[in-house]
Amino acid sequence: MDFVGQIGSEAFFSINLGTGTPQEAAEWLEYLTASPATTLGKERGANGRAEPYKVAFLGIGNESWTAAGTCRPSTT
Repeated sequence: MDFVGQIGSEAFFSINLGTGTPQEAAEWLEYLTASPATTLGKERGANGRAEPYKVAFLGIGNESWTAAGTCRPSTT
């Protein structure tokens, strides 16, 4: 996220549907975007970033090969 800011770009955040959980996704989004008053906002502040990040794009999964690598082009 620091690099995104340095180059003046916008972030794309992809929620892991393969091995991640809805709880994990919610916690990442809270960490990145919530007010500094929330639990994970405070943790972000303790890690050196008080202000929320701006996540311009949010994807739901990006596992084109069924997340575990079991799908092959010949079977799709």
